[in-house]
Amino acid sequence: MLRVPNLFFKEIIWDKNTIDLLTDIIFNELKNIKGLEDIEENIQYKNYLTPLDMESKFNAYGGTAFGLSPTLTQTNYFRPHFKSNKANNLFFVGSSLHPGPGISLVLNSSKLVTEEILNINNP
Repeated sequence: MLRVPNLFFKEIIWDKNTIDLLTDIIFNELKNIKGLEDIEENIQYKNYLTPLDMESKFNAYGGTAFGLSPTLTQTNYFRPHFKSNKANNLFFVGSSLHPGPGISLVLNSSKLVTEEILNINNP
């Protein structure tokens, strides 16, 4: 997996040329690792997702794969919380919310929302 800029970086055009360039860079780096010199000849399947795919297929805002940028005001407790403070019984789950990105934290976010919903029905 290669982290790339999202669609807010307007100077990057996500076309075949960009994808081919990044693919070449990745393979050149991998071929420098002992035992992977012939990696390209052994690839049976290759696929990719660009920020355009993230936006169109998954409705990811700006094509972001990892949610909010990790700035101080958008990390840990400062991330948006899973329970809306404007609408009753409205909850959110995802990598842009507290506690943060990553599969384990998103699953933890889901668990927190589930527990909160169960608490509503069983005070």
